[in-house]
Amino acid sequence: MKKLILTISFLFALYITGYCGVKDYPIVQIVANNNNVYFLNSQSEIYKYEGSPDSWQIVANPAAEIIMMAADGDGLYIVDISNQVHRYLGRPHKWEKIASLGDISIKDISIAGKNVYILRSDNRVEKYLEIPYKWQTIAYSDLAEITDIEASDKNIYLLDFFNVIYKYQGQPHKWQVIAYSAHSKILGMAADGNNIYIRDSVNLTDKYLGKPHQWRTIAFSAKVLITQVIADDENVYILDSHNEVDKYLMKPHQWKDIALKKNSKILKMAVAGKNIYLLSSNNQIDKYLGQPHKWQAILLPDKN
Repeated sequence: MKKLILTISFLFALYITGYCGVKDYPIVQIVANNNNVYFLNSQSEIYKYEGSPDSWQIVANPAAEIIMMAADGDGLYIVDISNQVHRYLGRPHKWEKIASLGDISIKDISIAGKNVYILRSDNRVEKYLEIPYKWQTIAYSDLAEITDIEASDKNIYLLDFFNVIYKYQGQPHKWQVIAYSAHSKILGMAADGNNIYIRDSVNLTDKYLGKPHQWRTIAFSAKVLITQVIADDENVYILDSHNEVDKYLMKPHQWKDIALKKNSKILKMAVAGKNIYLLSSNNQIDKYLGQPHKWQAILLPDKN
């Protein structure tokens, strides 16, 4: 499952300057795994939800700016401004460095279960071998820029500059073309198990049918723009430009409206299994309670 990625303008803060509250800074990213949800704020602090509304614990406050994080299964990983990758060890402020790329920047990170992949600025995709600093190059291209990677429990996919999607065949540098679009730009991918979903510039959301170039359109709107698609454990959700979240009912063009916000803009969604979370422009995080329009605010914005 896909990570969610945002670059941050950062002024780092240390504890010697005094503790600042959980709500003091804008939230820039949320990710989820199992029953956990985490957020990253503009001060490069990461907080973990403790299970009751407005109860959060800080798990990272490094001196280096965090530029992205990704989560799935039991794993939580971060990439910092120094192009280092760190793995969370399950206790606040306990992290293990597993990669350091020096001058080569990390453009993307995607994880699924124990599988961790990074996209490097030199156009290589690497897989973590579960030993710190041990990575294997599984893709490289000197013909087309790789723009995105998306991992699921069983597969990893890459998207290149020419609008081609490739599926990994299990051996380094062995990939299969499964999609090419000449008439629209592929804007995003979401993967889950053997399923992959894409959204494009003509507002289609398509599901891969398991054979190269065979896809089925499952969503289209001429009135609103689909801005995000996410998937996990056969749960698929889309967010549109009218601030509505819809859940896929597993039949093409059959969706259920589960959220519509009027007082703030939904910025991002995060999903882990049956749990889905929303980050809104007022710094609020909501958790879905399983029924349409039933949500619990687990981080409330300050009223000041």
